[in-house]
Amino acid sequence: MPQREVHFTEEEKQHLTTSGADIAHILRRAAEKGAMVTAYFGEGDDFAITSFLHVMPEEDWLIFDLPAQRSQGVKLAEARRITFVTNQEGVKIKFFVEGASSTQYDGRPALASRLPKSLVRLQRREFYRAPTPLSTPVTCAIPYSSEGQSYSAEMVVMDVSLGGVAILDQHHRLNLEPGKVYADCVIKFPDVGSFTTSLEVRNTQQVTLKNGMVTVRAGCRFVDPPQAGVGLVQKFTMKLERQRSSRFERG
Repeated sequence: MPQREVHFTEEEKQHLTTSGADIAHILRRAAEKGAMVTAYFGEGDDFAITSFLHVMPEEDWLIFDLPAQRSQGVKLAEARRITFVTNQEGVKIKFFVEGASSTQYDGRPALASRLPKSLVRLQRREFYRAPTPLSTPVTCAIPYSSEGQSYSAEMVVMDVSLGGVAILDQHHRLNLEPGKVYADCVIKFPDVGSFTTSLEVRNTQQVTLKNGMVTVRAGCRFVDPPQAGVGLVQKFTMKLERQRSSRFERG
């Protein structure tokens, strides 16, 4: 039996997406892939398995399939609130809608709800890391001091997730050791924005580039990142996903 889902957890509240365009994109991807969706209703103990059929952002409708059991479809149509939970490439998707109504889609019975105003998109670091484009690199500026002078070491970010970043130190200005924490690091996303956070080095490894240069790749964890920063990470990864989808559709 799926785990009971009746509200957003404190962790989930930190990963809310409120952009209508992003919400429509996420739900369209789930519909295109025919993802299995769990719909919770009643007091949260009742659930049914469904799938999203069609997303209509212009009309503010989400069309989803009737459950296999007719009685569950009746209960869903009568429910005041429905919680939808699914997974998209290792990313948990969760949102609420205020009830549903009967409709027709592609010549067969279905259910329809208004699109949610917010949606949780929770990607755990061990499941999903978004590689960053080298043509328009994401950068990480780490402040440090040497001989009484303040400096900033700017490094290229190789991948990013809600948990942290992997950076490439080509200039060996810092002694990146696991466990070391750097404060006031600035992560800059091209055309999206930047935010400041502390980074804890979790692991390092030497990497030899094609030109023979020896570099250090460091996996770093965000330490108490600001909520606005988490939002920027979500916005940037959504932008990457839309670009990849667009390239795929063009063939």
